[in-house]
Amino acid sequence: MNVPIVYRQASIEDCRRLAELMEIAAGGMLDFLFHDLVPGLAPVDIEARALENSDSHHSFRNAVVAEHLGRIVGMALSFPANEFRITNAMRQFIPAERLDHLNDFFSARVDGSYFLDALAVDVKLQGHGIGSRLIELVKQKAKENGYEDLSLMVFRDNLGARRLYARHGFDVVREVAVERHPRIPHDKGCLLLNCTLEDA
Repeated sequence: MNVPIVYRQASIEDCRRLAELMEIAAGGMLDFLFHDLVPGLAPVDIEARALENSDSHHSFRNAVVAEHLGRIVGMALSFPANEFRITNAMRQFIPAERLDHLNDFFSARVDGSYFLDALAVDVKLQGHGIGSRLIELVKQKAKENGYEDLSLMVFRDNLGARRLYARHGFDVVREVAVERHPRIPHDKGCLLLNCTLEDA
């Protein structure tokens, strides 16, 4: 690729594009959680609005983006793992049966770690090292904030992502049950992975 990739902190103007990439990373989770919740709004619209909330851990403030020719082609959203949970705000907005379906998912964490919540690269630019660079930037951010571990969740059947994470030092901590659903078309649930940053 002749044109270099620019990596930078996300801004509030990026939220719509961040949401589009997060929809790719979520593997059906956004659609499962948000479908039909707000008349006239698709799940990606709801996610974009959520990312605009600078007071939330799930915010553009915690995202780094990769930009190519002025277009965002990759993103990584990360924050302390203790923030990865079902919040009161989620309970007030999302039907209980949907949250119950993902209870094990939102309860799994490596205590005291930093958490890579979402990593996505535009399909057309995959294979150019963008995902690897985003992972390294998140590792750097975690270490700068005093964390010794970086954790994440990946669908067990997402073999490409699992290979990428293995190359970056992530090991399986445990299996996480996520029952298959028409809107979550993945088999065998998820895996909780962790990388000890001192060994990275």
